[in-house]
Order: sequence, then C-alpha cells, then structure tokens
Amino acid sequence: MGRSEVRTDAHGRYTIGPLAPDTTVLVKAPGYEQRQVSIRPGWTTIALAPRIIKAAYLTYYGVGDKTIRERVFELLERTELNAVVIDVKGDRGFIPYPTQVPLAVEAGALGPVRLRDFDEMLAQLKAKGIYTIARIVVFKDNVLARYRPEWAVLDARTGKPWLDNERLTWLDPFREEVWRYVIAVAREAALKGFDEIQFDYVRFPTDGKPTITSYSKPNTKENRLQAISTFLARARRELAPTGVFLAADIF
Repeated sequence: MGRSEVRTDAHGRYTIGPLAPDTTVLVKAPGYEQRQVSIRPGWTTIALAPRIIKAAYLTYYGVGDKTIRERVFELLERTELNAVVIDVKGDRGFIPYPTQVPLAVEAGALGPVRLRDFDEMLAQLKAKGIYTIARIVVFKDNVLARYRPEWAVLDARTGKPWLDNERLTWLDPFREEVWRYVIAVAREAALKGFDEIQFDYVRFPTDGKPTITSYSKPNTKENRLQAISTFLARARRELAPTGVFLAADIF
C-alpha cells in the first residue's frame, strides 16, 4: 500500500497484481469513505459508504488565533459540521507550522503564525473523525515570488514582479520549479495526515492589470491550458502514493 495508484475503468472495475498474499490496499473514491482491505487472488468486490462533507474554514491567521480556532472546534462538536479546511499555504504564501521543505524555509514561508503543536492538533481532529482538508494556494505566493523573482509573473514594463490589486505577487504557472515547490508542500501536508489537498488559485492572475504581465512562455490559451492540466496531472501522480484525496479550485 502507498507505492502506486490504480484507477478503475468507467464501470468501477480494476486489475492489480501480482501481489503478495493478503496485501493491504487503500480503496478510495471522491464522496465516499476510504477503506483498507486485504486483496486475495480472484475477484474482489469492495463497497464504499457515501460521505457528505460539511466543513468550516480556518484561514492562515484564523488557525493561529486561539479564540477563532477553539470556536471552530466547538462548532465541529455540536453541529453537523464534520470537516475543517485549514490554510497550509495561504494567500500570501505563509505556512502555519514549522515546515521541513528547504525552499520554504529559505524563502521565509515561516511567517508570523507558527503552531508548534500543529501535528497534535491535527491528530486530535482525526481521532474525533473530523475530515481534514489542507488548502494550498498554488500560484498566488507573495513569499516565493519575491524570494525568486525570476519565477514570478513579471511586469512587462519594468521586468520586476507584477502586483495584483492587493499589491501581492504571483508565481509563473509555466515554471516547473514552481510546480515542484507546491507539490513538495502538498506532500508534506499529506504525510502529516491530512485527508485531502485542496489546491486553490490554480490559475493565471486576472485581478489588477493582467495585460501588462510577462511570462516565461507565450501567454496563449493553448499554453495556459497545458500548463494547468500538466501541473495537476503531475501533482496527482506524485501524491498518489500518500493516499490523499486531491481537489482543485479553478477560475
């Protein structure tokens, strides 16, 4: 379990093997409970129970505020909420726990919120059956774009990082170095125990003056579609061994 991913066909059928006797595999599908089962030779039918997710959202600053955090956890105890979305890489590029991703440390992604008990908090949520979702903002990243301006969306007039309406910088979606960084942050979150990675801002910038932006490749519709789809395909392939669910917010 955890080394490769096999997808079913349109009818839910799959073929795996050869496997050692009683190999344990993780079976999952969006909208359903995961199951770990032992696979034996021959036909195996596996039924998954549906699961409806109703989540509260903790921003980067929200998870760092004890009052807000405890208020959300109290709602999880007494309402129909059964999940929580937590900013793992928020809108400004900060990470709320002591990350071990080297580039994140170098770039200064350890911002003002640093929860040293983050792993314990996550374990407590999971022990209570709470579904945990790590929100990772992909291409809007004021930290890395300023640390590595050559990876940023540039202002064609000045050659410096372009700024959106919030005066924040973005990463160039064509740069594979950017993809590797985002996937490294996502892998760390998955290995911490998050059930799902929610990629947000998986798109090119539109707020501000996008007509003056400059990229490492021609900014054509075909190139944009290829960049986004290739990044998501790579993320799925590289994160598959962790067993984590993936979601993407696109514009």
